[in-house]
Amino acid sequence: DDRIPEQIFGDWPHPFRSCIVLGHILGEDGLKMSKSLKNYRSPDYIFEKEGADAMRWLFFAGQAPWTSLRFQEKAITEGQREFLLRFWNVYSFFTIYARIDGWQPKGDLLAAPGSDLKLSELDRWVLAELHSTVEKVRNALDGLDNLTASTALNDFVDALSNWYVRRGRDRYWSEGMNADKEAAYATLYHCLVTTTLLAAPFVPFITEHLYGALVKPRGDDFPESVHLCDYPRSDPQRLDDALCRRMALIREITSLGRACRSREKLRVRQPLPAVRIVLADQSMVAELSADSDLISEELNVKGVEFVEDASEYVSYVVKPNFKTIGPRFGADARAIASALAEHPDPASIVQAASAGASIPLTLDGDRVVVLEADDLDVRIHQKEGWSAAEARGVVVVLSTEVTPELHREGLVREVISHVQGIRRDLDLGYDQRIRLSIKTEGDLAQAIDEHVEHLQKETLSVEICQTTDDSSEIRDIEIDGTTARIGVQPL
Repeated sequence: DDRIPEQIFGDWPHPFRSCIVLGHILGEDGLKMSKSLKNYRSPDYIFEKEGADAMRWLFFAGQAPWTSLRFQEKAITEGQREFLLRFWNVYSFFTIYARIDGWQPKGDLLAAPGSDLKLSELDRWVLAELHSTVEKVRNALDGLDNLTASTALNDFVDALSNWYVRRGRDRYWSEGMNADKEAAYATLYHCLVTTTLLAAPFVPFITEHLYGALVKPRGDDFPESVHLCDYPRSDPQRLDDALCRRMALIREITSLGRACRSREKLRVRQPLPAVRIVLADQSMVAELSADSDLISEELNVKGVEFVEDASEYVSYVVKPNFKTIGPRFGADARAIASALAEHPDPASIVQAASAGASIPLTLDGDRVVVLEADDLDVRIHQKEGWSAAEARGVVVVLSTEVTPELHREGLVREVISHVQGIRRDLDLGYDQRIRLSIKTEGDLAQAIDEHVEHLQKETLSVEICQTTDDSSEIRDIEIDGTTARIGVQPL
């Protein structure tokens, strides 16, 4: 009876204001889940193995909810690693050092670090990113767009972990309490609590646990549960678009630099002579020049130089992207390919595309077509001794020459990594000192002699000697073909 819905709900309020209907949940093979097809997995199995939050995160962050979803366990595991575990590790880092220093939060639950604290640029940046994320998530959820909201959350947790915490670790490792460390703790605590509240509708169980650990010890003045708290609101005074754009570009540069290293199989710990950076927007050079030390440290290079042209280090081959120009230009696609191949200055095309400008191209001597960046397939050919990578608006060219001096410095960094691994295996405290013994020869011995002070500082060693007889833990290692015996004695 078509009148039944009207008869039931005619005078009643609507059962919901908004409704999103999920698409079909398919097996990994793309077929409808069925026990007979053996592509069905019980939810209880996933809850036991990965947890309910990991399952929920897949549906929020995997794709738009109304599209059909191929249910893959590896996607749940990946989401758990990229978001839940990463967020948990930031929380764990904070609690370890806050307990060591006896740091306690102050003020209201969602109060950002006060004006009495001297915030670093790194603090101001992460607070700007946090409150920008709050704004994005609220706007997305108001529009029932859970994919955009969860993507914004995931991006912020990545920035918090892989940039803010990693770049600021030394602040928490310093001895005693000072103004800079106080600002670091207050900023990280604010980020953790705000993100916990922000993520609560997505992953309710882990956020309830984090809320209990971060907030409940402060007393009964705060809501009993994270799900009883007001949802965070963005503070316009914390937003800083210029700072966020600049830091985003720096992070892009470092990402491209690491891609160059990876391609050339150069370890991150191996120092290199220089990096050359070409910006499409030359007005940014003055701003980024002040961050040369940061870029140098991130890329482990001795020098940073901004140049206007990368032609000294690379050459370009520009081809058409037939997937875009075919539908747009039809029969002219071949002529466009020929014109690009014969263009006298491919670098100018790349520069215009990087800047987001349109590219006019002359065909048959008189006809002009206009291409966009997406219409181009740009290939970089690096010259000997250099490795290059590019993204929209920036080209990064890394010198790959490794001098004997740089090689020895890289050897010491490898030793430091091994010693820190031994410290972890022994479950030593983050501030516990050790006596370090290293018995080796050749370049490795020379490298240790040249960088002994740096080695002591990074491994918390009170002294470094050549005999391992008194060490409680002894390991034999090999670095670049040279063997070494390392001994660690906790003090």
